[in-house]
Amino acid sequence: MPELAICSLLWDANRHSQPFSSFYDETWVERLYHGVARNLTRPFEFIVFSDRPRQYSVPVTQIPLSSAEPDYGNCIEPYKLGQPMILMGLDTIITGNIDALAEYCLTADRFALPLDPYNPAQVCNGVALVPAGHANIGFGWNGENDMEWVRRFNPAIIDTLFPGQVVSYKGHVRQHGLGDARVVYFHGEEKPHQLREAWVREHWKHEETDMERRNNTPEILAQHGEVIKGASGWKAREEKGLKRNRALASEDRMKIRAGRAENLAREQALAEAQAAGSAPKSEPMRSKPVEQAKSEPEVQDEVSALSDADLAAYYEQVVGKPPHHSMKRQTIEAKVREALA
Repeated sequence: MPELAICSLLWDANRHSQPFSSFYDETWVERLYHGVARNLTRPFEFIVFSDRPRQYSVPVTQIPLSSAEPDYGNCIEPYKLGQPMILMGLDTIITGNIDALAEYCLTADRFALPLDPYNPAQVCNGVALVPAGHANIGFGWNGENDMEWVRRFNPAIIDTLFPGQVVSYKGHVRQHGLGDARVVYFHGEEKPHQLREAWVREHWKHEETDMERRNNTPEILAQHGEVIKGASGWKAREEKGLKRNRALASEDRMKIRAGRAENLAREQALAEAQAAGSAPKSEPMRSKPVEQAKSEPEVQDEVSALSDADLAAYYEQVVGKPPHHSMKRQTIEAKVREALA
């Protein structure tokens, strides 16, 4: 069976970029990777189409975009792979098990898109479930608007195939909550780093396992040919890189995921028992630092947990201008808390 690809794109903001998509960086790739790894039990290859080589702390196959100055139309390029693929933007949060979505990509014939949350008479490309055999969509593209281009190919409707599982934040979650959502995609203004909702903190986080810390340093990835050195390197992926990808999908990785799934199931059972009153409320679902001060403002935890890039974007949102390059992180955090007070 062909290997499943999880695909996204990353490029530096340029004159084609809207302000709401000007702050993506490598940490967004890693957050999406971890979200997929927590919620997908079958093997996958994580692929990022990018404007330049980058370094990651997770296993990423990098493929160069065809344009030196990409725009949103370049989001069509992953279709050129021609293999089973889930295509998502970096501003996507995985909130539940996506095995069924992966199975569709591996077994179906027709690619699928969600309905436009603002115009349900047509589809949008917030998320794409793409079985093998759709390379023509990528190779036939000649710079057209990406949204209009994919509508030409008569896609199936994700909302019909998997009701409530792939949803827009603004079109669904903001008004109705998560429900049974497994994938939440964002569009336009309001991105994950700007939200203070508990479900975002739970599912959109930058973390790595001990195995990832040992095996997925940029230096080791480079040895396996996964950090691409030049624009043409992806066409002849080194055999070592392919072997390593297969190893990551081995029995050991499946055991790790199975253990993670057991822990999540155990936590869910405890939460349900607490809600039903049959388990002590004082028993925590997750361990928390004993020394945490209960009087500490919640925003202080959130601000401290932000990455440098996310903190800078949050500062610009609440203060109204980007932080000066000479400002220390401690000062930026203090200014954010002051603006939120």
